[in-house]
Amino acid sequence: MNAILQLDVIQTYEVIEVQCLRFTLTRDHYLPYAELKAEFISEAFGHGFPRHAKFYLDDMLLFEGLADHVKIVKKNGRKLVAISAKSYSAALLDNQPTPGIYPNATLSSLMSLYHLPYITYQQNVNQSNYVYVKDNTSMWEMLIHYTYKLNGGFPYIEGNNHVRVTRHSQPRLFEIQPEEIISCGTQHDNSRVISRIEMADAAGNYGTFSMNNPYAEERNIVRIKQIALDKQYLSHPEYALTHRIYRSMQKIRTTYAEYLGYKGEDLQDHVCFIGFSTGYADRIEIHGEQGRLSTKVYHYHDPFCNCITTPPDSDR
Repeated sequence: MNAILQLDVIQTYEVIEVQCLRFTLTRDHYLPYAELKAEFISEAFGHGFPRHAKFYLDDMLLFEGLADHVKIVKKNGRKLVAISAKSYSAALLDNQPTPGIYPNATLSSLMSLYHLPYITYQQNVNQSNYVYVKDNTSMWEMLIHYTYKLNGGFPYIEGNNHVRVTRHSQPRLFEIQPEEIISCGTQHDNSRVISRIEMADAAGNYGTFSMNNPYAEERNIVRIKQIALDKQYLSHPEYALTHRIYRSMQKIRTTYAEYLGYKGEDLQDHVCFIGFSTGYADRIEIHGEQGRLSTKVYHYHDPFCNCITTPPDSDR
């Protein structure tokens, strides 16, 4: 394991830390950023505050972003640097577009609203008739609704700060043999599942639009929500109901497995754990400590990832 953290310190110099004690790099389908937490032995780091962080593993650039938190400690004659950082694509959460209607919206037109350094995005994506942006909406939330209207999916960040709204037509395939797996498991989470949602019409009256969730009914889950008319889906009001129910069902079932090493997989690559689970990677955790490297890959099974659930029942 050859892990290198490269820090760009404001108005001073660039430091390369090569003595890695431990690190964890996490990517998740539902998050607009990768997150790095690492601790290194420092021989050259001074007192300047780093603004830019790059992380390399065996000569592969796996992370590029802002150094959000840096802690320097001198202990037992050694200087330790601990860093917590998010990739530049986290700016999609920190910036808000002007509220209003964006007609004939494309990924390119939406991403061009602001100049966000280091962030790239998928090209030649179809347009949506319009995107309606509410008050206090982040760019990431705007892209979530654009993607759902476009193809019923969910956007994700590929590699280093690259926004995608569709999976590659031919995803890469990674196969992990049973003898390589060091741990695996399954988990379920029904804590946020909505059972029924009701939405007012343009006059503010309820009863016009409502939808039940069979998945919740089968499990005796009762969570009923009332919302005002969602102008993001005026041409298809039922989409507003379906989208909220689907969002409440994110990660309802997860399978995961861990193996030694790292094969280079990324989000939405096809990862097959032979004899246990197969699907598109929705969360990847790479962990290194004391020369030991391991990777844990998660498959989410929900309306957006790796399966199609029974469509909710609309009472339109």
